[in-house]
Amino acid sequence: MKISDLKNYEVVGSSPVGTSLQPTQNQKKPLANKISDFVGAGGITDQFGAELARFRAPTEQKNLVEFPSTKKVIGSAVQTGAMLIPGVGAGGRFLTKAAVGAGTGFTLDVGSSLQQDKSIPESLTPGAGTAVGAAFPVAGAVVGVGKNVLGRLFKGLGAGLSGVSTKTIDSILDNPQTAQKATDIIKKAGNDALLESNARIIINGVSSIRKEARLAFGEGLESLSKEDITPAVFRSNTQAFLDKYGVSKSGVVRSFNKVEFSDPKNIKTASDLVNRLNNGDLDGKTLRKLADDIDSAKFKTATSDERLSFNAFIKDLSGSLKNAINSSTDKLNDINSKFSQDMQLVKATEDIFGKVNFKNLPEVVKASKKLETIFSQKGLQPKIVDDFLKRIGVSPEDFKTTEAVRSISDKTTGANTTGLSFGELVQQATSAVFTPAMVRNLSIATGLADEVVKDSLAPILLQMNPLARTTLINALLQENQ
Repeated sequence: MKISDLKNYEVVGSSPVGTSLQPTQNQKKPLANKISDFVGAGGITDQFGAELARFRAPTEQKNLVEFPSTKKVIGSAVQTGAMLIPGVGAGGRFLTKAAVGAGTGFTLDVGSSLQQDKSIPESLTPGAGTAVGAAFPVAGAVVGVGKNVLGRLFKGLGAGLSGVSTKTIDSILDNPQTAQKATDIIKKAGNDALLESNARIIINGVSSIRKEARLAFGEGLESLSKEDITPAVFRSNTQAFLDKYGVSKSGVVRSFNKVEFSDPKNIKTASDLVNRLNNGDLDGKTLRKLADDIDSAKFKTATSDERLSFNAFIKDLSGSLKNAINSSTDKLNDINSKFSQDMQLVKATEDIFGKVNFKNLPEVVKASKKLETIFSQKGLQPKIVDDFLKRIGVSPEDFKTTEAVRSISDKTTGANTTGLSFGELVQQATSAVFTPAMVRNLSIATGLADEVVKDSLAPILLQMNPLARTTLINALLQENQ
């Protein structure tokens, strides 16, 4: 606490029971106080603040100022003193590192417990700080603290340190091998390369589902014989389409009275397709060839009214043909059901990541921007994404883990509002920079804690200075409480 912070406090209460030093109404706790509480100095600063408050209070109110308990002040001194326990350099012996880590964690345990007014026996019982302090230099499996414990303690702090969501940290903790592979890719090719690769998985997946669905329908259609199709039902459905567009024929001349395109080439193409629709054989091979030719007649690029109108006509003609076939036979029911499911999944995926027509760079860029929000999706979107990835043969867990690694690797320090998270308090209290990349590496190592050798976490943590490591243990301890 700074002396200047006392401006935000007042002596309140007038009962004989005692008066406490509290923030004035609607006044947020100053950052300096948050930091002092975080590092374990709350009891000491409360004692100092109470002394100043009594000094400033009128004579008749001096005895009303409430002081922190002796236990809290002692606990504060113990916990703050733990910050000064020296670390062990990279050359230190393995067991020495474990002993120093456990000692630091135990000291933080005792100080924290005393400040919570626990009994002396309770305060002297080793807790999470001791376990984590010992686990850090040697990895969880060696001392019985596996990734479930370390992961639970670490993910909230990791999110605060890195500026990403806890879902992002969870994905890395739950899938560390994939996370490590993604990290290696980023180191070799860069963050943008991984982002583009993931975006193209989405783009190519949409295109492949469409292609596979149409291929399956075409193969089913081609298997039909003339006997499978009821001509009267088929002609009735196609006539409804012809009437809609005012299509009629007088001699050899076919007229289109209700269309909005007029280019002679387009009129001829439309006339040829309608002629085949009216006069062609009703067997599977003939109808499939007609369906393919109708789809191929569309303009790939349509910006003018002429082309847009022609494409709308062709789309309607294609739908009319399929409806006529489906109405005149029941042998395509299963294929149609699968086709409908696939196309609905494509549409839902495009609603999330953007339309896919050409698989070009603008579409990839749009999909990549949507990917950056994958861990903040709500409602049915996460399920749609999972279903889509499964449909194209991609593991949703692996895909999201690579995105988690890419996301955290692309973060810069200082994304959160100062003073609102443990991560920011760590930086304020120690002036040590915990980069998002360091959080990423710690998350991977924590996820591997049950599976790898004793020094999986040590190389990473030894990059920090002793004060930073101690403060990190303290933060994990407070998160657990």
